[in-house]
Amino acid sequence: VAAGTSQFVHHPLYTLKTHMQSQKRLGVMEFVKSVILTKHRMKFLYKGVCPRVFGCMPEKMFKMQAWAFAMHYMETSPAKCSFSQSFASWILAGSAAGVATTIIGCPAELLMVQAQTQNQKVLDFARKQGLRRMYTGASATVCRDISFNAVFFTVRQSALRMYETHTSTQPGWWTTFFFGATAGCMAATLACPLDVVKTRLQETNFQKNKIPFYRLLVHIAQHEGPRALFHGLGPRLIAVPSMMSFFTLLQDQFELHLFGNTTLSR
Repeated sequence: VAAGTSQFVHHPLYTLKTHMQSQKRLGVMEFVKSVILTKHRMKFLYKGVCPRVFGCMPEKMFKMQAWAFAMHYMETSPAKCSFSQSFASWILAGSAAGVATTIIGCPAELLMVQAQTQNQKVLDFARKQGLRRMYTGASATVCRDISFNAVFFTVRQSALRMYETHTSTQPGWWTTFFFGATAGCMAATLACPLDVVKTRLQETNFQKNKIPFYRLLVHIAQHEGPRALFHGLGPRLIAVPSMMSFFTLLQDQFELHLFGNTTLSR
């Protein structure tokens, strides 16, 4: 419920991000002008909201459980003493969370992008394309999600551990939220080029020209300039870090009240 509500609130930012990253490359002012001139402003801002909201809820649950399972497995493995609660374990567990995110999130993001850029009707599009087409752009998506989550969880856990070491106290909810938001900003910036590539792959008529995501990445950098790989970073920095920080904070509180400790903070 928290994931779906947060996605609904932030969805206009995702619409802005998609249009900034698409081949049309609308700027913020051009996007605002389009919103003002259109008759159905709310409908325009919330195109593709249904698949993204309903996809976001299991996606975030799957992500957090993948992180918890990976951390639990490494803590109970024979290499526990030297491996658990280290940079390596955080990176691997974050990568597992990234893969889990892609499995659930890729089809929902495809439907959202198609609705926002091509005015596709979600149910008709899903019925015509089939399951395989729902994972168009999956290579770019999984690379984006792995890099984002590996950086996010590693930076967040490192900050929390340093705080506990220097203060000898457990961080409060505001400190935890701040560390999560900071880690989210760093991860969102790093993963932005892959997010641009993912959007380009998912917005096109992929029945025709297929191009590997790494070639498209190079093509954008060469023909549009490196700055094009960071289009949509502004709305992404507002939406993604706050959402991720909120989810991880909720996960902390849920596990704390249920089990007495947390996978994320212990």
